[in-house]
Amino acid sequence: MVENENITEQGHFSKLLTAKQVEEILNIGRSTTYQLIQSGELPSVRIGRAVRVRIKDLERFISKNLTGSDDL
Repeated sequence: MVENENITEQGHFSKLLTAKQVEEILNIGRSTTYQLIQSGELPSVRIGRAVRVRIKDLERFISKNLTGSDDL
């Protein structure tokens, strides 16, 4: 069995967030979250019926949609 430290050090995997966690981070509603996921704007992973979003994909989404000053 591979230890978590080795996996993250090699960069193969990153932590997965639930749709609820994405909602809380972005301060948006459930339907908006699922619209972003279904449209492909926010990449996701499906595990059975569960939907998960990689932290790095959420960070990329935020950076891509950032407007205004870099001082945020």
